[in-house]
Amino acid sequence: MSEPSYKSQDEWELMYRRGLSTPKIAELCNVELTTVNWTIGRRSRSDPLLKAEHQRNAPTKPPEITLSPQWLARLQEFAEFMEGHDVPPRSTQTNPAERRLARWVRAQRKAAALGSLGAEKTAALDEVGSWRAPMRSIQQDKVWSQRLDALAEFVAMRARLPNFKKPEDDTERKLGIWLHMQRQKQINGWLPANRRRLLDKHVSTWNTWRPRLR
Repeated sequence: MSEPSYKSQDEWELMYRRGLSTPKIAELCNVELTTVNWTIGRRSRSDPLLKAEHQRNAPTKPPEITLSPQWLARLQEFAEFMEGHDVPPRSTQTNPAERRLARWVRAQRKAAALGSLGAEKTAALDEVGSWRAPMRSIQQDKVWSQRLDALAEFVAMRARLPNFKKPEDDTERKLGIWLHMQRQKQINGWLPANRRRLLDKHVSTWNTWRPRLR
């Protein structure tokens, strides 16, 4: 026994207005798709707002998965590398696998800068760790943090700031020069805010310079 069909064109129009597609309407009403398409097309021509109402009420499509198996495999390789090294791969290494991985990370960084990487890939990379900054920048941050630790230790042990003009030893000379550079950057507006906050936190007396009053 065949299923009953529902041939009310007004019902089809109502279903279309509510966001149902014509194939779905034909399936639910057990009628030919060509008949539904013809009816909706004719009524859309007489009512220009019909299609707009349908599109407004139609369910949104879920985002398509854009991560290819090859990209996911490289991401897994990157995650495993980060677990073992804590720093991104470097293109200067003699290991071909690390150089290849470094080029891939650099390509992701370039795509992000151009706005073509996509939110899904960006989120996946963020889950792994440091990929946004180049290796040189990460190394520079590491060295800067080591200098700050050394400065804090110097002040704690000697109860004064290092003086590169009259140093007691080479350690004081190097720290004094480094501190002098931080002060110059601060005066010229080149010292990043996060570094200034770290200096203020760990060595509150670091900046004895004051702008000259005119």
